[in-house]
Amino acid sequence: MIAGVALSRPPILTVAKLSPLLMEQLTAAYVVHDRLHETDPAAFAKVAPQIRAIAGSGESKVPRSLMDQLPALELVSIMGVGYDGVDVPAALERRIP
Repeated sequence: MIAGVALSRPPILTVAKLSPLLMEQLTAAYVVHDRLHETDPAAFAKVAPQIRAIAGSGESKVPRSLMDQLPALELVSIMGVGYDGVDVPAALERRIP
């Protein structure tokens, strides 16, 4: 809390099965939305505009079509080897590291 204002946890999106330890740390710091298990497109569309980061593994797919649904996206974090599944040109167009 800063000057009487509670800080909220930013929303992020996971696009891979991540380790339990990592998930514990992520859920402590962020509101985690799991793209792999989200079965309701309307529910995802409701939260998508607020999602600020994507967390995935080296096998994750992060295509332009997903980034297009996330206007507040600031970061794509891939834990593991490789990032072949990330549309790097689309990320660079959005100045996303």
